[in-house]
Amino acid sequence: EKTIFCYDRNADTGNVVLRGIYFNVKKDRILAKSMDGYIISVINDSLMSDFDKYETIIPGSALEEMNKLLKGEINKDVNIYFNDKNVTFEFSDTLFTAITIQNSYIDTDRIFSVEYSTKINIKRMSLIKALNRAITIIKNNDNRPIIFDIKDDLLNVNISTLDGEAHEDIEIKKTGKELTIAFNAYNLIKILNTISDENIDMYFSGAKQPVIIKDKQENYSYLATPVSI
Repeated sequence: EKTIFCYDRNADTGNVVLRGIYFNVKKDRILAKSMDGYIISVINDSLMSDFDKYETIIPGSALEEMNKLLKGEINKDVNIYFNDKNVTFEFSDTLFTAITIQNSYIDTDRIFSVEYSTKINIKRMSLIKALNRAITIIKNNDNRPIIFDIKDDLLNVNISTLDGEAHEDIEIKKTGKELTIAFNAYNLIKILNTISDENIDMYFSGAKQPVIIKDKQENYSYLATPVSI
């Protein structure tokens, strides 16, 4: 659920790996990664014991179907079996098999290692509520961005459309430079809805550079690209 929301659903996309979710198993960790051209998600979680190293790309559409089957099975173990062409998930009385994508996934380590010039700590639900209130004045097919104006201890969230304007201030803890940057609000809401932390850290490298949202242990790392103001 923390990765399948941002794989590329466009069948005409030239890079077929973007239509899948990358899985990497190494010892007692499992890493899952997806991207759609606007968002990158990386989840790094623990396993119950050590396993041999293995990596594969599973079609996002298959994982969406499997996720429906997993509803109600959250407290039960899942066994995952890999081979060169398939992956099989076993849980309860169910076996779910998918054909994997035979290719190498995109290396995102360099993207997430960029130095930041502005960092803010903010209450996640305060930001979600502000974004949801702001997008109420966005009409269909209107691509007006949400503008973040980061000052000393405040994040101003604002939007201006033909139908009205919305402005809201949210208290933050800031380190680094002041910044004005714009985003697609829906992309940010998708990311924020997958996170359970009460407070989140957001890292900015400039007005034309992506924002990175991650926890200190990097159990999750998300990236959202900005838009032009």
